[in-house]
Amino acid sequence: MTTPVTKKWSEATAYCANLTLAGYDDWRLPSRMELIGLLDLGRHEPAYDPVFIPASGDYHWAAERYQRDTAWSWAVDFGYGQVARYPQFYVINVRCVRGGI
Repeated sequence: MTTPVTKKWSEATAYCANLTLAGYDDWRLPSRMELIGLLDLGRHEPAYDPVFIPASGDYHWAAERYQRDTAWSWAVDFGYGQVARYPQFYVINVRCVRGGI
């Protein structure tokens, strides 16, 4: 398993946009719904099947900003399956994805 990448939200967005991995350079920060789609809400600690998602059970940044205060962004917890908003200066896990929404 690789070491999780942790960054502030703006750094996470730039990290994914500039990532070249496995011969691809079209990576991006996933949407909140994409991250929620990875959850198995029948599980907790972690709230996903580790066979398919080798990752930290902590929060991961989503691409969307919180509409009421754009200094905050959404994150999804892979430990308990919660969705929360955090100040963008927090350092949280990053999971990049590719392909269209």
